[in-house]
Amino acid sequence: MSNPTLPFPLSVNFTRDEFYEFLRAATSVASDILIQSGDYGWVEVYGKQLKATTRMLEGTEVERALGFLYDGSGVSQLADGKPIDDEVEIQAIPGNFDRVLRYRLNATGARVGRIARGISITMRVVPEAPPPYDDLKLPQDITDNLFPRYGLVLIVGTTGSGKSTLLASANRRRLEAADAPVKIITYEDPVEFTLGFGYGQTPQPSQVQIGRNLTSFGDAGRNAMRRKADVVVMGESRDRESINACFEMALTGHAVYSTVHVDTPAEVFARMVSFFSEEAQPAAANKLLDTLKLVIAQKLPRTTDGKRVAVRSWLTIDREVKRALEEEPFERWGGITRGFLEQRRTSFDYQALPLVADGILDFQAFRDVTNMTIREAAAFLEEHGQANRVPANRQQLLEAA
Repeated sequence: MSNPTLPFPLSVNFTRDEFYEFLRAATSVASDILIQSGDYGWVEVYGKQLKATTRMLEGTEVERALGFLYDGSGVSQLADGKPIDDEVEIQAIPGNFDRVLRYRLNATGARVGRIARGISITMRVVPEAPPPYDDLKLPQDITDNLFPRYGLVLIVGTTGSGKSTLLASANRRRLEAADAPVKIITYEDPVEFTLGFGYGQTPQPSQVQIGRNLTSFGDAGRNAMRRKADVVVMGESRDRESINACFEMALTGHAVYSTVHVDTPAEVFARMVSFFSEEAQPAAANKLLDTLKLVIAQKLPRTTDGKRVAVRSWLTIDREVKRALEEEPFERWGGITRGFLEQRRTSFDYQALPLVADGILDFQAFRDVTNMTIREAAAFLEEHGQANRVPANRQQLLEAA
């Protein structure tokens, strides 16, 4: 089949080659692919779910698809209550081994509609390479503080907010800076972007997959300390061991990057400290303050033309911020941080405002980014000269809310 389009006509007895052709067609437009028992195939395009197959797939067909993606033990593994998380690669062009399409695979046993013992397969498309750093059009204040010689940089946001893309683009910039060779090692679950840049002018990154190359994130700190890297990427700070590893590496002269699942920079301190026992929390908060250089939060709201745009909130942990936090118990740091975000106009409220003024974000998208109520969003936009962007039926919206 040449130039296949969606929805894709998967035959009843589809072969591995035909299934891969469906994946290639879906990958050409989508960020995520969903395959489930007794359901159509679906793809996510700019945050919207679109039908990807011309018919529903039987349970045995989804089992066959899982066999193509994983191996013959996949179905029994799901039956034992063990979900599958793995990395999948297929040839981008059949017979061409130079280019591959990569996916993050999750398969979970589930009830799907009326199918009691079904399978739900989610495949997140991993782009071949992160975008060039300059394409992200980051504010100069972020660029000025994103590449420290040592210390901790946190990139935060919810699932699907582009944290990994931003982090990989920053590392691509480091690798392509011919005058500053660096040794980069990453710890990821799974490995997402392949960081193959700057051949011959800097060491190629060593990317470790947790669960395959190393048992857990808790082992990453000890491993990294023995490898004498300049830059260490801890894919996610998800427990006390991985957070302690970030502290240790940052305090011993490494530039450390990690991601955290929180919504805004103001939530970082409480989230990171929460992994420690109550008596250990003050010491953990102080270590975080000693090592932290920059926090960037990112969201990807839908634009008025149906696409996505990155909106970022950030805080540079400079001397002014450190002094203000050091003078107060760590339980109050969230409120103080929010004050700095508003004062410096690096909160989501102020960063989304120009996009509303330019008609890129509508009223609802502004609310999604800022987490404001209808009343708060309307008042904020009116106060900042954007009353014309508040829906005319504001009263109806308020009553509905």
